Amino acid sequence: MGLVNRVVAPPTLEASVAALAADIARAPRAGLAATKEVVAAIRRGERDRSPEAYGAALRTSPEARARIRAFVERKRRASR
Repeated sequence: MGLVNRVVAPPTLEASVAALAADIARAPRAGLAATKEVVAAIRRGERDRSPEAYGAALRTSPEARARIRAFVERKRRASR
């Protein structure tokens, strides 16, 4: 379900949280806002085309595609 994406040792908790917050802060604001809106619509029980439109935007936005490529590359390096 993606509820837990990492586990850290207690002594590294604050540094890990700071690094995650910094990573989120560097993310493009439009992408974060769109994600939050889609999640909010789903939580409200709305079943419109927002998730599909969001996915389409990710496939066409050069900035979003670059971030997706970077994410995939990080995952590939981590799995080696």
